[in-house]
Amino acid sequence: MGIRIKMARHLMECTKSPSIVYASGSTVGECLNNVLEKYPEAKKCFFDRRGGLIINISVNKQELISHKDKLDLPVKEGDEIYLF
Repeated sequence: MGIRIKMARHLMECTKSPSIVYASGSTVGECLNNVLEKYPEAKKCFFDRRGGLIINISVNKQELISHKDKLDLPVKEGDEIYLF
């Protein structure tokens, strides 16, 4: 199954993806990269031209990530990542 990724409506429309996708990876960054492999157009929705993160990320409704340097936060099977 993998890591469940839920996207806010505006990101879903930008990426042309469903509101829930599944990704594989052991960190938030690996999961985002996995989503980008499936939906390459999402890069412009997630990052600025310099590669800086322009979205907020919540892991299991607890951990909030808003900087690229925190994308190494570990995740495991059954976790949920919310992009908004």
